[in-house]
Amino acid sequence: MTIALGLKTVLDSISDLAIDGVEVRDIDKIPEVGTYRASLLFPDPTGFITGLNVKRDSQGGGGTALMTVTYTLNYMFVFVPTGAMRNLADIYANLVQRLIDIVEAMLENDDISGAVDMEVQEVPTIGVVVDPAGTSYHGCTLSLRITEFQN
Repeated sequence: MTIALGLKTVLDSISDLAIDGVEVRDIDKIPEVGTYRASLLFPDPTGFITGLNVKRDSQGGGGTALMTVTYTLNYMFVFVPTGAMRNLADIYANLVQRLIDIVEAMLENDDISGAVDMEVQEVPTIGVVVDPAGTSYHGCTLSLRITEFQN
């Protein structure tokens, strides 16, 4: 028996999500230069995969033991550059709606195959986030907790 982590399947299923008004990017499309025309959801390059944990659920060695593998995927959502609009109430109303759309799309995602469970773990802050190029945006970060059952 071999261990086959479903991480690639999870990443592909997330990057293939169709979310109105949001461009979803995979790990090979993380933006390097800021100011974007579309709102983007992409892997957070400052700590994309965190909390990787392997727990043996049975005895056995190598690929024969039953295992539960958990990890967290961290994403950044950039909506509009700070100072791009004058009406902060409109920015936040639209930002929150896009966040709702993102969370709903992730919760409804049935494209993950195998013994994998995905849950939205946390949206720590909705406010100003800084992209990899150092540009400030209205946006947020969000974390997905992934559980894989290896058997």
